[in-house]
Amino acid sequence: ETFTRWPVIPLVRIMDPTPYIILEDMPLTRFYYLFTTNSNCVACVISTDGTFKGLLTRSHLIGAVNHSHSEQHRQHSPSLSENSDNDEPGPQSYDSTRINATQPRTHGLPSMTIWSITGITAIAVAFTNIGMVLLDTSIVTWKYDVMQTATTKAGMFLGALYIVGISSGLALA
Repeated sequence: ETFTRWPVIPLVRIMDPTPYIILEDMPLTRFYYLFTTNSNCVACVISTDGTFKGLLTRSHLIGAVNHSHSEQHRQHSPSLSENSDNDEPGPQSYDSTRINATQPRTHGLPSMTIWSITGITAIAVAFTNIGMVLLDTSIVTWKYDVMQTATTKAGMFLGALYIVGISSGLALA
């Protein structure tokens, strides 16, 4: 028996040596957190007897969710396939029960509206920050002007008492 030797691929450079492993019949809710809470993008899929079945990526999950979403949309809207005499199972027979848990909650807003809201929010935050800095500057300036005036007119003890009183009052406000 002749054996053709293939070149060795250095997987250590390509793949994590301790990847996440999920079983092929595992419900989505059991492993979905791996793809959302961590920076993990890939998991190895194995059978119950330990046979490697493939890799599941974040893009596979997104594609499955999009496919499920389009299938549900197609089932709720009239189409030519519903009026046809063909009773063969088609795309509507796609089993999406494991994917429903991750369906996106879409809002249907146009992208221009989303970008406008994002831009307006950023500008509002910037102006709020500027206002807070100006207010803080004026309060600190007022506090030290009061302390300086009290120190000049009544002495160091009264100036220190004023600064402690004003600072305590501002801290409690």
